[in-house]
Amino acid sequence: MKTHQCHECGKFAKYKDLDSYIPFGCYDPSNPEPYDPVMLCGKCSDILYNEYKRKFNDGYRGGDWRKSSAEMKAAKECGLMWVHSSGVIVDGRRVAYSYILNQKCIN
Repeated sequence: MKTHQCHECGKFAKYKDLDSYIPFGCYDPSNPEPYDPVMLCGKCSDILYNEYKRKFNDGYRGGDWRKSSAEMKAAKECGLMWVHSSGVIVDGRRVAYSYILNQKCIN
């Protein structure tokens, strides 16, 4: 697939107008190369944003390895922040590679 083509709908767009993400995981566990970036046009990025917003509001706390603009926008609007590998203690358990409620955003 061409670099400037949406992986979801196949629409061509200017590179600056595309959103992208890389999911967690790899093609082959014996040779752990990460997945290639998934490129999204503006329309498909908006669909992904709405899906993430719905999932975050329903309690989902997962995310992609390399975040899309759509995921980051939805997380911010839902008052969430991403916890990296170092992790934090939440309710007595260590949480890493997950979203948690950003206490600063809660009124």
